[in-house]
Amino acid sequence: MAGDAHTYLCEIMEAEGLTPPSTLELNGRVHRYCGKDERNPNTWVKGYDNGDGTAGGRFGNWRLGIDEPWFFRPASLTRLSREELEELRRRNEEKRKRAEEARIAEFLRVSATASKILRQASPARPDHAYLVGKGVLPFNLRQSGESLLIPVRDAEGVLWSLQFIDPSGSKRFLSGGRISGCYHSIGPKPVDVVLVAEGFATAATLCEATGYPVAIAFNAGNMLPVSQALRTKYPSATLLICADDDRQTPGNPGMTAAHRAADMVGGVVVSPDFTLIDSTAEETP
Repeated sequence: MAGDAHTYLCEIMEAEGLTPPSTLELNGRVHRYCGKDERNPNTWVKGYDNGDGTAGGRFGNWRLGIDEPWFFRPASLTRLSREELEELRRRNEEKRKRAEEARIAEFLRVSATASKILRQASPARPDHAYLVGKGVLPFNLRQSGESLLIPVRDAEGVLWSLQFIDPSGSKRFLSGGRISGCYHSIGPKPVDVVLVAEGFATAATLCEATGYPVAIAFNAGNMLPVSQALRTKYPSATLLICADDDRQTPGNPGMTAAHRAADMVGGVVVSPDFTLIDSTAEETP
């Protein structure tokens, strides 16, 4: 059954323009990997074996803001009786409960690991190659070896994970940590305006230019959960959702995610203006 489900999943992921996994594990956990032309493991799949010949879950890509459900049912599967359906629902609910308990336990384990790493780290060096290349200050980042460390915290300040950035700009998180709705703040304490951006370099540039506090959401798919968390924490603040304009990527996931977040929390979208760059390019012989 897993083989047929894998074949089906490959077809629908390819239709979405995503690279499917080489194998499919139906254990209810999120499995991350690098898709085609990706340096970072932004593509992910989660699957469940329902125990009745069917399987399902979700798949997506954090960079592109894709998060879609999938469900596989073989053509040969017979219709279940009402009693069998009730038993199936009960077993599936137990599986989901166990998977959620395991997920929370993993979050707590990663949180403890992140705390230990952060305690042992040093303040980030301003001459780190990534910071120099982006032309930004380190703000409150830490550094371990050659990697910059960006804390991933919830709205209450609880540390759940870390993002690592190496000198070349490659990024990764501690495996299994909580990310959704979590962010890292730079700049002054929020008063009446809070900016939300995807990555550290963009956030640092915005903070230096405006003097406003900025929350780093880490990826397009997290823009809405972070904006919702900030709206709850700062109900009267103006939220400026600073979009990554991925204009050369189909569907422009950065702009799409920013507008969705702004619509849901009553925020305002701010985006780059490429007019001058485009006009200069057109004039170049």
